[in-house]
Amino acid sequence: MANKMWTDRISKKMKMIDREFCNNELAYLALTSKVERPIVDKLAFCLHRDYYAEGHIAREWTKRNQYQRGDLAVIVDGAPKLILEAKAMYSFDMFAEDAKTKYPERVKKDVKKMQNFKPGGQVERLAMILLTDTDTCPNDGFSGIVKYMNRLKSPKRDFDELKSAVQANFCEFLPRDTKLDFGSICGRSAFGMQVTVHYCLFGPFPASESAVPAQEFC
Repeated sequence: MANKMWTDRISKKMKMIDREFCNNELAYLALTSKVERPIVDKLAFCLHRDYYAEGHIAREWTKRNQYQRGDLAVIVDGAPKLILEAKAMYSFDMFAEDAKTKYPERVKKDVKKMQNFKPGGQVERLAMILLTDTDTCPNDGFSGIVKYMNRLKSPKRDFDELKSAVQANFCEFLPRDTKLDFGSICGRSAFGMQVTVHYCLFGPFPASESAVPAQEFC
């Protein structure tokens, strides 16, 4: 894809998005529920704040009969210029027995949905995974507050191991030569644990060659 302007902007914002959260806020949000919505919402607001003059940022964007509930979209002159679909998980998910199928299949479904959407103009299509990670095990006293207590007690892996696992698990489900942009967001601490949210941006993806032009759905 020749034009990656919005993709590059999202990559830049993700590298500094930890500064947008209050002290320990992200750690709390990541441990008490899946972190997809808080991070995508914060990303959307940062793009809205910094690039309002160039395009509007839509959350859970829908275009009737053409596209349903994109997590984030950039709209310029009424037309989508970028669509982002995100999935939240945990670092331990990349080492589970179903690691090569469960979340890769979900991301593959999102990618296919984006590729089958073919409006008249150029669209940047991105997928993102978010992986919550902790430095230690949770205290049993936080049961019912911290999600996935037992699985957070699984052995800790370093970032290089996690990165390799992501590449191995997703390589069969993504188009060849897909660009992977890895990073880590410091969430600080909550419930006695240091929290990091690792992320990987996949794409941008081209439209599917078999995709039907959007106007044919009208």
